[in-house]
Amino acid sequence: MDDLPEILTLNFEEKWDAFCVAAKNIHTQLSDDPEILAALRHVFAFSDFVARSCIQKPEMLADLILTGDLQPIIQP
Repeated sequence: MDDLPEILTLNFEEKWDAFCVAAKNIHTQLSDDPEILAALRHVFAFSDFVARSCIQKPEMLADLILTGDLQPIIQP
């Protein structure tokens, strides 16, 4: 996960922290699958829209992961 420049890593960490707080507030947990987390790291770092959407509705991201709807996007 060291493949992002430092500025994007910091940007990701801020967004991820906000997402984790929002998810915790509604008692939602994500998968700990390393492929999913690596993909989310890049998406959150590069897309403010996606990150903000997930922070506002963390259950949406959890549902996409749980249903497997993100898998085709993550796998080559």
